[in-house]
Amino acid sequence: MEAPGEPDLRASLAAWVKGLLAGWGLLTRDLVKAQLPWSWDAVYATLRQLESWGMLTRGLWVQDIPAMQYAAADTVESLRRPASGPDAGHGVILLPAADPANPFGLTVRWPAVKGITFARKSGCDLLLYGGRWLVWSEGGGRRIHTLPREDGFVPGEEEFGAVVRGLAAAYLRRPGVRKLVMETWDGVPIGEHPAAVPLRALGAETDRAALVVWPSMVR
Repeated sequence: MEAPGEPDLRASLAAWVKGLLAGWGLLTRDLVKAQLPWSWDAVYATLRQLESWGMLTRGLWVQDIPAMQYAAADTVESLRRPASGPDAGHGVILLPAADPANPFGLTVRWPAVKGITFARKSGCDLLLYGGRWLVWSEGGGRRIHTLPREDGFVPGEEEFGAVVRGLAAAYLRRPGVRKLVMETWDGVPIGEHPAAVPLRALGAETDRAALVVWPSMVR
């Protein structure tokens, strides 16, 4: 016989789990502990029940998350498909650091990179290129940092130009952004960095030590 209130608890847990899945795409133990007031054992029982009903599946879908992940089958399929959206044509995805789709600082530890302080806050963004996290941006694009890659990937000249142009285009597509002001890249004044070449090719204007890109330059 079920204890009093047990069906209500299971229904409440299932509703919260579905809500987290809708917002985050996939669940891990650390995410559940951070977002839900119930014990992992209670939530795990609900995850197993939903899995038995075919409502979700488990596996290691995201490489950088070394923990069992739970997701709906259509979410797993979307993870396997190439990126789409307005920035995909540039091979660039600009992801706000505070976006729920960013696992760093929540389910995945931030990388240890000298000279960079990572945070899930407004104005900070991750730039992904070809599925790789290449660039960390602060101040809405004012300060750019290139991340070291353990796989040794270094974009060639043409690819780097595509990254820079895609970064500018992604920022200038955001609602309310009237211009992109870039001041430094890897601590170097932007005008002295190789990124200045593709930016000036777009028509970027010099404003003291900064380069300014306007929406009409990336259409």
